[in-house]
Amino acid sequence: MQDFGDVVSLRLGSRPVVLVTRPAEVVRILEHNPGNYRPSASYREIEKLIGQGLVTTDGELWKRHRAALQPAFRKSSTAELVPLCAERVAAFLRSRPAWSQPDAAVDLHHEMRCLMMSLTSAALFGLDSADDAEEFTQAFDAAHAYIMRRIEALVRLDGPTAARRRFLRAKAALHRCVESRIRRQAATCAGAYLLAQLMKGGPEQDASFSQEELRDELLTIFLASYDTTATALTWLWLVLSLHGEVRRRVAEEVATRLPAGVACADDLASLHYTRMVVLETLRLFPPVWAFSRTAAADDVLGGYRIPAGTKVAISPYCTHRHPAVWEDPDAFRPERFGDGQPGWPPGGYLPFGLGPRHCLGRNLALQLMVLVLVMVVRAYSVEVLGPSNPAFEAGIFLKPRHGLPARIAPLPGS
Repeated sequence: MQDFGDVVSLRLGSRPVVLVTRPAEVVRILEHNPGNYRPSASYREIEKLIGQGLVTTDGELWKRHRAALQPAFRKSSTAELVPLCAERVAAFLRSRPAWSQPDAAVDLHHEMRCLMMSLTSAALFGLDSADDAEEFTQAFDAAHAYIMRRIEALVRLDGPTAARRRFLRAKAALHRCVESRIRRQAATCAGAYLLAQLMKGGPEQDASFSQEELRDELLTIFLASYDTTATALTWLWLVLSLHGEVRRRVAEEVATRLPAGVACADDLASLHYTRMVVLETLRLFPPVWAFSRTAAADDVLGGYRIPAGTKVAISPYCTHRHPAVWEDPDAFRPERFGDGQPGWPPGGYLPFGLGPRHCLGRNLALQLMVLVLVMVVRAYSVEVLGPSNPAFEAGIFLKPRHGLPARIAPLPGS
């Protein structure tokens, strides 16, 4: 983008790819002409793990499932999850030895992944049994790691390898675990977690999903929310460590507005500056830093002809740092998201995608990030160690290549 402009033709191996970074073209692809830009071949790999969910389907099946899932992600629905999630965060922080020892050294990326595994499994499935949660965690981690390696590999072996056999065993265990939760939920008809909401009934929900479809959508939601939110939280601790005044203002807002802690979603909504910090972190470090679509028919982007079959890459990381879109784009300025600010053009900010396929879980992800930030800031000092600009691992997600080492310590009186 910096060297060649807003529409750049390049090759990945033998495959032509066009990188598009200007908001106007991003809007055309994702919002104005989405029917011409289909999920690319890498989504077929993801399908091996999550089946026929929103991420991997298209056409009428996708429309039916999207409409059925929509009610569960309205603000009024996700608000019911906040007390449950607050309890799970508190339980996690109590149970992890590193969070109870003075000056403990940890890898914050690892800690955030463990926390979000626990939190997401509770929010989606109500997994409160240690045995259930452990079985699910081990199976998902094993299957997920295999698929991520395949997506990022230049050469993929499809034969009966040992790694593939381990993946199939993990996937079978994952299916057993989720299907067991679905059967248990059908028998109890209680709970505030997402599975319970999806099975409450109503014209938009229970008539739309078979057990297999419901299983695939739950796994899809888990995949879309677990690693992305954990990665975003990791970068959040880095920017707070680098910007002492921002960290001070967050702690002050939390102490002033929530002296008794978090009880409901309205508590989180009252933290205006804290939310701005989260949004600015997602601008500089979008977890899904790039994704692609394939043109079904010829099109024109930025004055250039895009032949049918061309893979088009969109990079939120590049667009979020585009100097024509953002003033001083590499600077961390939460005030960009304050009331009365000039904002950005359509397509200029897309950590959750854009258009009809934008992320359904946007509100829930923001709530969870603010919730974790609040509960940690109230009780702990977090000091990130090492370089201020850690090396990236730009695979599917934008992660710190060597983790994020930090020193944490309980605050006096917490």
